[in-house]
Amino acid sequence: MKSKSLSPEYDALGRRTAKIANFKITRYLWDGNVLLHEWTYGIERRPLLQMVGELGELFYEKEPVDDVITWVYDEGCYTPIAKLINGERYSIVSDYIGRPVQCFDDNGEMVWETDYDVYGRLKKLNGEKHFIPFRQMGQYEDAELGGLYYNRFRYYDSGSGVYISQDPIGLAGNNPNLYAFVKDSNSWIDIFGLAVTKTVDFTGHPDLYPGPGKNIVTIKLTGDRSSDFTRAYKEAGINRMDAIDEYTWHHAADFNPKTGTSSMQLVKTTTHEASFPHKGSAGQFKDHFGIPYDTYEAKVKAFEQGWRSEPKKAPKKIKCG
Repeated sequence: MKSKSLSPEYDALGRRTAKIANFKITRYLWDGNVLLHEWTYGIERRPLLQMVGELGELFYEKEPVDDVITWVYDEGCYTPIAKLINGERYSIVSDYIGRPVQCFDDNGEMVWETDYDVYGRLKKLNGEKHFIPFRQMGQYEDAELGGLYYNRFRYYDSGSGVYISQDPIGLAGNNPNLYAFVKDSNSWIDIFGLAVTKTVDFTGHPDLYPGPGKNIVTIKLTGDRSSDFTRAYKEAGINRMDAIDEYTWHHAADFNPKTGTSSMQLVKTTTHEASFPHKGSAGQFKDHFGIPYDTYEAKVKAFEQGWRSEPKKAPKKIKCG
């Protein structure tokens, strides 16, 4: 019988590095804010303390590392795309909001498939439930906890649709209810259990520009929406004047801070405005660099990254009498 409890361990950044349950230890190794490796062994094999150094260093026995699972993510975001274990590779397909919905082995055979209810619980599941433990973006389901999802800084109860503790950053998390999850799990996410954000993806939407030309392209961000739009129109092969009256470019929330790239989606302006407020790659640029978009400073930052030409200096304001 599985336990309904576990003993977690965390590092100084609040990342869970281990859990102990059912006389087993599962270890977690992180790459920034994404889980990279995990492996499990019997608690009787846990390394023992060997000695304490002169400066207080702790020296342990070598830790057993067997059957390591490696998780691979879509570049620059938190969406899992592959599971690697013992030479086997499994491809993960996620939906528009980053929730895994299918998994295939190397032979193209589906080994796992699911859908989600409004609380993020699995439904219509085919395959072993915990073969893919990721749920809503940023959440990891522990088999031992009966529906509790580890969500970085908090645990989420998928049975009731709320967190089991208050938001550590209080009202700064953009949610007046300190225990609540997002108001609409089909368009809002809370990756770290701290702050809700709205994610919008118009892929496949009927209000995308009908053509000719491409209505979804990838560009390097310039720090300026107008320049981004110019790049997007050029990449799409669309004359700006053919679309500007009814359509606008949406910055998809997939900014890659290493390459500066982002997807741009040409959608009806009314549809885009109806999705406000939301955060796209312009907002992600601001979060990453701490610089508001559409400013001279943002253009300079993009130039320093090699994503655009050097911007003209902002004109000085002339004060009258």
